Parts: sequence; C-alpha cells; structure tokens
Amino acid sequence: MIELTTTIGNYTVKVEGESQVEAFDRMAEMAELISCGSQCGKTGASDTIPVVRKKDDYVFREWKCVSSGASLALGQKKDGTGLFPKRKKDGEWLDHHGWQTWGERKEEMQTTGGKGDSDWSSPF
Repeated sequence: MIELTTTIGNYTVKVEGESQVEAFDRMAEMAELISCGSQCGKTGASDTIPVVRKKDDYVFREWKCVSSGASLALGQKKDGTGLFPKRKKDGEWLDHHGWQTWGERKEEMQTTGGKGDSDWSSPF
C-alpha cells in the first residue's frame, strides 16, 4: 500500500493506492477537484466553499464563492467513483472556467425553454 499526502490550497489531501500508478491517479483526481475550487473563476476571490444540496433522490455538488455568489457545478462519473468540474455545456467551453451565477444558469435554462440538460436545473 502506498500513501500520498499533500496540501492543496486550504486542504490536506491523503490518498492510498496499491501501486504508484493507482496512488498517482487518485492524487491527480483530488488535485483537480480541490484546485478548481481554490478561487472563484469570475472574481479571483479565495472565499470559496464546497456545497452539497439534496432534492429527493438527487444530490447537487458545487464550489461556491461566498462573496460573488458564483458557483462551479461538479459532475459525478457514471460509475459513481469520483467528481469532476463541469466546464462545458453542449460541448462548448463555458466562460470563467465554468463558474456561473445563478442568474446566468437560470437565463440559460429559460433560453432553452427549460429543455436544457438536467445538469442545469434548479435543485429546489
């Protein structure tokens, strides 16, 4: 068993793996997930927090900037093993590295007639 520990932003991350490759891959996944939320993509502010909301059987995860209200939605891998930052919509890169205000997300939903992909619908 191999253990790797590092500090990313304000978080200490520890991963384990049976091999160097497995430990490295797990650290790489955590580094992307933690570093993408280390500062707001719209303002550069560092007062970001992880947020989890639940609605019925659905769980919505995101990084949220306390000062601007912008957030970066997180998707979950199909096999349920990990999270990733949602930086694209319909194959196109989003502005501000995927960070959006609720107003921007709501506007997108309205322009698609509420028929956009369910990743952007309100969890409430």
